[in-house]
Amino acid sequence: MKKNLFAPVLIAATLTASLSACATPKNTAANAGERVWVINTFTMKAGEKPETVADLQLELVEKIKKPWPGFVSQQTLISQDGKTVSTIEVWENFDTLKAIAEDSALVAYRHKIQQHATSAPVVYRLAGSTVQR
Repeated sequence: MKKNLFAPVLIAATLTASLSACATPKNTAANAGERVWVINTFTMKAGEKPETVADLQLELVEKIKKPWPGFVSQQTLISQDGKTVSTIEVWENFDTLKAIAEDSALVAYRHKIQQHATSAPVVYRLAGSTVQR
């Protein structure tokens, strides 16, 4: 199998593009230091199992994200049809998210995941209140 040497750059560029779009004057979360969320959807490549990506995500959280200052939480979800895995990350503020997005260890881990699935991370800010039962 031929390895894609540009994958780590593309992964970082995708997240960086999402971060850049988030860092506008309209984005009060980025300016006020409020929490931010990243929802990343991984689409499985042919023949790959979603549990592989979920396991790699758990390793990534335990080894890299959890010790990082500003990390709050991450949930990993597998779709019913097994074609996608989604993660929902919460960070204390935009600056901490931006800092880890540029970390070489995180980019290397994302490269491992990209061997099994393509990803589409999007950065969000809270639009209103949280409703709970």
